[in-house]
Order: sequence, then structure tokens, then C-alpha cells
Amino acid sequence: MRKLYSANRAKPRSFELRYGRILLAHRGGIVSYWDSYRNRRITRRRALAGVGAGVGAAALLAACGGGDEGGSDSTSLLGVVKDSTPKATPGGTWKSFVSSDSPGFDPLTQAASTVPAISNYSLSRLLKYELGTQENRPTGEVEGDAATSWEVAGDGLSVTFKLRPGMKFDPRPPTNGKNLTAADVMYSWSQYSTLAGTRGVLANEANPTAPIISMTAPDQQTIVAKLKFPYSPLLPMLGYHWYLVIQPTEAEDKFNAKQDMRGSGPWLLEKYSPSAEYQFVKHPNYYVKDRPFLDGISRPIITEYATGLSQFEAGNIWEFDVDQFDMIDVKKRNPQMELLSAGAFSRNPPQVVVYGWKPDSPFRDQRVRQAISMMLDRDAMIELNFAPSVFRDQGFDVETRWATHISAGEEGRWIDPQRNQKELGEGAKFFQYDIAEAKKLMSAASQANLTSDFSYFATNRYSSAWPKQGEVLMDMLSQGGITIKPNVVDYDVEYNPKYLNGKANFDGLAMLPSSAGPDIDTHFAAKYTKDGRATYIAETLPTAINDLLEAQRREFDSAKRNELIKEIQRKMAVHMPAAPVGGLSMDFAIQWPYLGNRGWFVQYAGATAAELYPHLWLDKSKLPS
Repeated sequence: MRKLYSANRAKPRSFELRYGRILLAHRGGIVSYWDSYRNRRITRRRALAGVGAGVGAAALLAACGGGDEGGSDSTSLLGVVKDSTPKATPGGTWKSFVSSDSPGFDPLTQAASTVPAISNYSLSRLLKYELGTQENRPTGEVEGDAATSWEVAGDGLSVTFKLRPGMKFDPRPPTNGKNLTAADVMYSWSQYSTLAGTRGVLANEANPTAPIISMTAPDQQTIVAKLKFPYSPLLPMLGYHWYLVIQPTEAEDKFNAKQDMRGSGPWLLEKYSPSAEYQFVKHPNYYVKDRPFLDGISRPIITEYATGLSQFEAGNIWEFDVDQFDMIDVKKRNPQMELLSAGAFSRNPPQVVVYGWKPDSPFRDQRVRQAISMMLDRDAMIELNFAPSVFRDQGFDVETRWATHISAGEEGRWIDPQRNQKELGEGAKFFQYDIAEAKKLMSAASQANLTSDFSYFATNRYSSAWPKQGEVLMDMLSQGGITIKPNVVDYDVEYNPKYLNGKANFDGLAMLPSSAGPDIDTHFAAKYTKDGRATYIAETLPTAINDLLEAQRREFDSAKRNELIKEIQRKMAVHMPAAPVGGLSMDFAIQWPYLGNRGWFVQYAGATAAELYPHLWLDKSKLPS
């Protein structure tokens, strides 16, 4: 049994967390739950109640394929994947799934986070990300999508894009297979810069810290972007499917882009049944020769974990977000499935505990914020989310990392707060789990008897683990001496407007998510600037931090930029504008082995439908007879 706390760490007093039929017990620094869980047979009903992270298979299939037999060690559970493109044959429909419905299909006018995940099947961008492989990981380098070439001016204040000749929109009315031109890009920029929920990332008219002043079209094949300042991550930003996507001009008045799609990307939305299913077919005139291989993708909407797991094991869907705790057992019950390792850490920043910032908030005192961070057991949260011990017991070498205020997967710029405390400096101690020191800080701030709301939503909209994370965090804070008042709110009615997008104008504490985006500046700009989308803060950070945030945006030398980002971590570790929760473990996913290249090709920033899916093919030889 692995100890979650080393001998020199402060140990918590014993406590228990009960979640339905689940018991998690910390005693002397040892989590006894993991042993007892593995000794019990997992039923589908218990799986629904179980603690674990629903890790997205689409984001993880990056390394290894399945073995032929189940077993008790990693050798028999994992196999090897290779590039199977030379054997690829066209045709077939992939039976996938999606875990939630979307309110619409237009990222330019609809702010919901579920919209871009669907719209990227059909809507192109000026640029897209180069696809990586198991052997050559993607780095965020861009290649042309609607644009075939681009030139950055010597002063860095303009970029000229040449559009792809003969790039076809959807052949159905009202676009009727027309060519994409600068008029479509200009229409889309107008929509984005005035209406999009993410407009503050790129459009200077919406946010004075955003880079693009204007876009113009000298002719029908040219777009010129003028910038307020030289902006180092501009190109990857223009490749991101959450930002400037290209709608046809017909979306103005010829069809409702919120309810249908007419794009120039690799897939067409053939049928949408609300709350039931999305059906996509390949674009017959897609500009990449002989792609997509598949004729279509079926994505039933499955919101309940138990239902999805049952459908997955029955073979009715070919992939599913199986909880990490369940994955080994699912593989052993279905030895013909492929168990896949991510092969690298994700760039996803940590979720955080955020402080309400009203004028009388106790969290304005830096000592209280530091104390909150020291109450968080990051090893236990990683175990809760990723279950590394489950895989270690099977012989896997599973590394874990604590997050700072950036992702532990930001290679070359992340500072390890657990194993490299000297480099992180003074603030490293505030990442260590130490209840006694946390209580001292609370007493020094005259908050030894603090009572606080803790707000979150209790559905699996983000993952099946999300509600359990809220419960565990509340208990950790209670162990630190805070009297916690749970405040479970509805996502759409209260959580999204008041907490996620409320600019810290609430009472107490809240559990908030994050997302990687195309560049680390997405994270900084959205979460740690006063006017950022879904910001964690209500007031501008201290000048020493804010100046560094601004400097890294303008630094084109990657080594120098990494040093700036390291200094940001050092200063945030002391100021603690939010308390990062947990970190990362090397992830695993599982699927039926019917798709060729699944696991060999690796996408960069989440636009899987446009960048990865066209290269997958149905291997009919592996289908059940």
C-alpha cells in the first residue's frame, strides 16, 4: 500500500468521508480506501456511485494499444500501436459518444463550453495545429487550414494571410458548395469581435489587453490582421477552435447557425436529435485528398456513467470515459479491448479553490489564502482524480506531479512544488500539506474561527468525479478549522453566471475549473487578469506579477519566455490569487480496437474532430463476426 504522506510531512487527524456506499479513510497518512475498493467487485451501479475521474478518451489516446489477454501486470494489459495508414481503407461509421448535449452550434454567438466541441467538426479556422504521433509529440506548431500561407511584418504589428483557393463549403443549401473567401472571414471576425464569449482573448475593441485591432480584406483571397502590440502566441490562438471559426456569410440571414451548421471542415452535421444523438458524415469536397477515411461518426448523447459503461461493454459504443478506478477491471472483463496510455502529461491547468473578493472578504488577507492552500492534500486529490495506485498495482510506472498556478504538463516552464521547492522559492511551503501551519496562519490573520460558504455544482457536467471533488475539498477545509457551509447550485442558473463568470463577486469559497487553451497565455489572460473571461480575480494582481504576465506575451524567444513564466509561478506561490488543487498523473483510456491509427496520431489542443478524426479508419478485420 502506497503512503500518500512522507514521514516528514504533517499528518492529518483521522477523518472519514462517506459518499453513498464509498468510505475513504485517512489514518496516519495512509489512505485505506484504495485497498478495500480493489477487494470488492465493481458493479455498474456501484461504478456510478464510485469516486473517480471520467478522463476523456478522445484527449488521451496517445500511446499504447491493447494486448490480447487480460492479466495482472502491465505487460499483458498494454500493447503497441503503429501507423496503420498504409493499410487504411475508406468507409464505415464510427460508433462514438458524447457526454452532454449542446445548446447550439455557433461559437461566435453562443458562449457555452459544449459548443466548440461540436462545431469543430464542420467549422474551419484560418490555421490548425500540426498533428503529432506517438513518436513525435505535437508542439503547438500551426499549419494552414482556410489560410495556406501567412507573413508576419518585421515590427510584429500585422499579419497577412492568403486564403486557400477553391476551399468548399457544405454542398447543401444555402451554401451550395461555394468557395470560402475573405467575405466569410470578415463576416466571422465581425461576429467574433462583437458577440463571442471569447472575444476578449483576441479582439482589442472588447478588451484593451487583447492583440488584434482590426481585420481587413484587400481582396477576396487576402486577410490582414493589425495588432496593438507584437503578440508571441498569436498564430496558435488563431488555430484554436474556441475562438475565430469561419462561418459562411449565409449565416447572417439564410440559415440559423445556432441550430445548424454549413461549414468547410471535414464533417457535415447530417442529423441532430436533441438530447439523443449527433450524426456526422464526411465532407465530400474536403480539401485534404482522400480524407476523411470514415464515412461518418455517430455520437449518441449519454449523460449517465452507468448507462455509458453498460453500452460500452456491450459494444454499442466503441469508446467511453471510463473512470480510472474501473479501467483495469473493465480491461480484464474485456481482454480484446485496447488499454491506452497518454504517454505524456496533459497541459490542462489545475482546478482551483477561488476566493470571493467582496470588500469585507477575509480572503483579502494573503495569510488566509496561503493557509487555504496548505489545507489541500494534493496527493490525495491526484489519487481521487487519476487513481495512480490502481495502475501501479498492475506494474505500471505511473508518475504524478503537483500543479502550481500552471499545468504540471507545461514542460520546460513548470516548477515542481513538491520535489523542487528550492527553485520555486519562498512560496513552495504554501503548496505543502500542513494543517498545523495552516491553522497558525489563520490565527495570525484573526480567522481561527472562520465560517465560509463553499459553492459548486453537483452534476457530472465536467466529469463523473466533479461532485466528489467538491465533497473532499470541503472536508479538507474543515480539517483546517474552517466551518464550511455547502452551497450546491444549479450550473446554468447560478454557477455559470455568478461563480464561473462572476469575477469573484461572491461570498466565501468556490470550486472552479480551468482549461488549457492553445497557449499558456490563454490561461493567464482568462484566469489571472481582471477583465479575463471566467477570471478568478476581481482586482488587478500586484504590479510585480502583472508586469510579468504582460512581458511573457511579448517575448518571442522561447527560453526567455519560459524564465518569465517560472518567475510568475514564484510570485503567485506567495500571493496565492487562487489555490491550485491537485495535479496530474499519467492517464489511461480504453476502447474497442476497431479504429486504425487510434492511439498513433496525437492532437495538440483539443480540435480532435478536424485534426485527428479524418485520419482514423475502420479496420473491418477486427469487428466482431
